[in-house]
Amino acid sequence: GPGLTLEFSNAAACQLVLDKVQSVADMGVQQFALLLDDIPETMSFAADRREFDSMAAAHIHLANLMWEYLQQHVENPTLYLCPTEYCQAMEGNVDPDYLRQLGAGLHRKIQVLWTGPSICSASIGTDDVDFVQDRLGRPPVYWDNYPVNDCAMVKDLHIGSYCGRSGELAGKTAGFLANPMPFSEASKVALATMADYLWSAAQYDPEQSWLAALRQAVGVPSAFDLEMLGRVCQLSPLRPQPEQPLEQLSAGERLAYAVQIQEAALRLAGFCGNQALLRDIRPWLEDLHHWGRIIQCCEASDWAQARQLLDWTNPNVQTIGPAVVRLYGQQLAEGSGL
Repeated sequence: GPGLTLEFSNAAACQLVLDKVQSVADMGVQQFALLLDDIPETMSFAADRREFDSMAAAHIHLANLMWEYLQQHVENPTLYLCPTEYCQAMEGNVDPDYLRQLGAGLHRKIQVLWTGPSICSASIGTDDVDFVQDRLGRPPVYWDNYPVNDCAMVKDLHIGSYCGRSGELAGKTAGFLANPMPFSEASKVALATMADYLWSAAQYDPEQSWLAALRQAVGVPSAFDLEMLGRVCQLSPLRPQPEQPLEQLSAGERLAYAVQIQEAALRLAGFCGNQALLRDIRPWLEDLHHWGRIIQCCEASDWAQARQLLDWTNPNVQTIGPAVVRLYGQQLAEGSGL
């Protein structure tokens, strides 16, 4: 998006944006997005402040200019706009009337991207569509922030199913876009479940769709091992407080579980036929295996060895570690940095 540096009132600057659009259109692209998210909420240039009464007016000017250009130079174009206020929680950040001004001024065929009640929404119901429709006069295209794992989520592997979206959304929205992780193959697990939801939202079953996606990703029997990893990687904006399998077990069952997750990690690492997926998830597989060893030491009351293994955990990824620390934290903390 050009919003960080663009002088909206400068015709030459706006032409540079259109030239960029044309360079992509020359490749055959027909769908375009003007992304004005995560930019300053006030106008940076004095000329813009003189030319436009509000940020909304500046954004309308550029968006409509781009739409008119696309109409003249691209066959059957689509233009998405991501506004600077792109979820309910942001309303009023730019201006109390920002969204309503956009709705009134944007060309009717420009589609507006929206992330729901929050930037990363745990759930989205039809009331959110009503919120957008009331302000923008058009249904949103949900730019859903899942399975992305950026910013504070970089330690998490988002391979859980798509969930928390009302089955009644499908007929009231203008579409859905997913925001994936930088791991393209691993993202396909969640994206496959999202495709199921969009195919038949009213009948969608997140759990059954997820199990099918695992089988599609690695086949049987590797899907059973990938499920072991997936069960401990449920933490995400969609599941902010997931149950951890380890914490559902009795003390006598934890040792067997530690062996199971270690074996699952080793089998996937050694026999998974989807090498692209394996490259994406390997750090989390290694983390799962490592914490399995720590559980074994804890169950054997070998606290010295467990604390030594703690020093070798990967600080950049997260699977079952927090659950282990919650269960054995007092003993592990003695003589360690916990």
